Amino acid sequence: MIQNPQEHIFPNFIERNFKAKEIAKKIYDDFVFQYLKKYPKIKPEKQNLENILHINTAVGKGGAAKVAYDFLCRNLNNKGYNSAVLAGANYGKPADNIEALKVSNIRLHKMLHRYSKKQGMLDFYNLESFNIPNLEIFKKANLIHLHNLHGAYFSPFVLPYLTSLKPVIWTLHDEQAYTGHCSYAFDCNKWQTGCGNCPDLDYYPKIKKDTTDFLLQTKKKIYDFSDFTVACTSHWLANRVKKSILGDKEIKVIYNGIDEKVFTSTAKLYARKMLNLPLNKKILLFSASGCIKNPQKGGKYILETYKRLNNNKDYLFVNLGAEEAKNKGNWIDVAYIQDEKELALYYSAADLFIYPSQAEVFGLVIAESMSCETPVIAFRNTAIPELVDHMETGYLAENKNIEDFLNGIKTFLDNDNLRKNASIKSRQVVLEKFTLDRMINKYIELYQEIFKKFN
Repeated sequence: MIQNPQEHIFPNFIERNFKAKEIAKKIYDDFVFQYLKKYPKIKPEKQNLENILHINTAVGKGGAAKVAYDFLCRNLNNKGYNSAVLAGANYGKPADNIEALKVSNIRLHKMLHRYSKKQGMLDFYNLESFNIPNLEIFKKANLIHLHNLHGAYFSPFVLPYLTSLKPVIWTLHDEQAYTGHCSYAFDCNKWQTGCGNCPDLDYYPKIKKDTTDFLLQTKKKIYDFSDFTVACTSHWLANRVKKSILGDKEIKVIYNGIDEKVFTSTAKLYARKMLNLPLNKKILLFSASGCIKNPQKGGKYILETYKRLNNNKDYLFVNLGAEEAKNKGNWIDVAYIQDEKELALYYSAADLFIYPSQAEVFGLVIAESMSCETPVIAFRNTAIPELVDHMETGYLAENKNIEDFLNGIKTFLDNDNLRKNASIKSRQVVLEKFTLDRMINKYIELYQEIFKKFN
C-alpha cells in the first residue's frame, strides 16, 4: 500500500502536462479503485495532547473562521495548548500560528479548478491537500480539528489518509458534508435517500452539472474509509446528521459560544449617542453575512417588512453588513463591522433584532444580540428555537409567514414590559448555555476523550 498517495500522483501529472479531463479521470480512478482503502491507524509514540491543528477554508472571513480561529485557536493557547490553523486563505490576520495552504503548481491548480466547475466536481481535485501530511504544522499536531472543508482548497479524498495518522474531530458549520452539493438543504430531503435531479443547483456552492447523486455516493465511500468524530453546533443539526451518510459516525453536540464580556449591554441612549443614531425612534436591527442579498438569511423578508412598516416614521431600520454606508430616510446601511465592541453597541442601541433566516445550524448573531439584552424576532425553523424561547426571549413566527413575523415585531414594540423582561431573560440564557468558556471547555473534554481512544 502506498502510504503517501500525494508523492505518487504529483510528479506524473506535473511532468506529463495532461489535459484536465485526463488528469481528473486518473486521480479518480487511482483513489477510488486503488488507494481509497481503510488505512491502518499508525500508532504514535507515547505523547501528550499539546498541539491542536484546525483546518478551515479561511481565516478572517466567515462564521466558521470566527469559530476556528477567534474562538477556539486563540483561546486554547490561553489554556495551555499550542493551537494553530491551516487555512485555504488568510484574510488579513498575520500570526505565527496561521499557515495558508500553498499551491505549488498554479497552472495545474487553475486547470483542474476550471474542469471541476465545468463538470460539477466541486472540491474533488484540490491536489494540494494531499500534501498536508508532509507539512510541519500537521506533523507536530497531536489532534486535528476540521471545520469547513468546502471552498476550493481541500479534497475529501485525503480524509482516509489524514484520519489514519491523527485523531480527528470535524465540526460541521453547515450541511455541505452530507448533501450532494448545497451548504443548506432547506426543505429538500434528497440527501437522505440519494441526491440527483437536484432542484437547487444554484444554491451555494452552485454547480453547472447535476452530479449530485455521484458526489453524494462518492462522499459516502470516502467517509466509510475514514475515522473521525462529528461535532454539531445544535441538536437540530445532530438529528439531521444521524439520518445522513455520516450517520454511523460518533456524533457530539457542542453549542457555539460568544464572549459575553464583549457582547454585553450598554445603556440604550448612550449607545445611540455613540453611534449617532436617533434617540426617539424604535430601532429594528438586522445583520448577516452577505446582508439582505443573502437568501439564506431571509433578506427578502427584511425588505418586505420594511415595505409594510415604511410609513411609520417612528421606526428606523439599521442594516449591518452592507457593501457601503448609506442613509435613506428611515433606513440606514452600515458597512461590515469587524470591531466586536462596536457591534455590541449596535445590538444595545436596537429595540429588536429582526432575523428572518431560513437556515441556521446555530445562529451566532442571535446569541450576540441576546447577550446584549436585545430580544430577537425570527422564524421558527432549523436550530433557531434552541436559542430563542417564544414570548420569553423573543418571538418565533411561523416559518415564511410575513404576517406572523410582523405581528411579532409589533407585539414586542407595543409592550415595554414584555420587551424589558425578554431583554433580561435573553442575557440569562446566554450566560447559562452559550458562553465562550463553556464552548471551549466542552471541546477540550472532547479532545481528551478522542485523543485517549486513538492512543
